[in-house]
Amino acid sequence: EYFYYDNGVISDSKLGTAEFTAYVQKEKSADGNYHRCATDEGEKKVEEGTHEKKTISIDLAALCKKFTAEDCPVLMGTLGLAEEPIPLWWTADMINASLGECWTAVPVAEQKWVVGEFNCSCVGISKCLPAYCKPDTPNVSWKDIPAEEAGHATKYGDIVGKEAAAMLKV
Repeated sequence: EYFYYDNGVISDSKLGTAEFTAYVQKEKSADGNYHRCATDEGEKKVEEGTHEKKTISIDLAALCKKFTAEDCPVLMGTLGLAEEPIPLWWTADMINASLGECWTAVPVAEQKWVVGEFNCSCVGISKCLPAYCKPDTPNVSWKDIPAEEAGHATKYGDIVGKEAAAMLKV
C-alpha cells in the first residue's frame, strides 16, 4: 500500500492520483530506447540539452488494487506460493507499457503497467549503506548515514514496524 519513487515521493497515506517526473533522453540510444537519468542529474541534463523533463499522472490506488487483487494471486500461484502471504516488505518496479514508451503521457484510465523487477531482500536498505561495516570502514554506524537518507530509512522502518505490529496484534 506504500509507494516510493526515486525522486523522493513516498506515500503512507490514502492512495490517489500522483504525478511522477523523470528526465528522459531526447534521442533514442543505440538500443532503440529512450532512457531516463538519475533524478538528481536531471536538471543538468536538461540544461545540456540531452534530456527533457517528462511528467505523467498515475492512479496509484487503481494500480495497487489491480496488482494485489488480480495480478499477485496469478503470480503467487505460478510460483507455487498460492497459499503463502506476500512478503511484508518488498517492491515491484512497475513500468508504464501503455505505448511502448515509458514516459509518454497516457490518460490514467488507458495506462497498462508491467513489472520489471521484484525485490524482497533489501528494499530501502540501500539508504543505510553508509553504515555498512566493511574491512575499509569497520567503525561506521547509523551516524554516518546522511540526514536525508536516514530520514527515508526511518520512514520505511516506521511503516514496516506499524504493519508488523498490526499483523502481530501488538
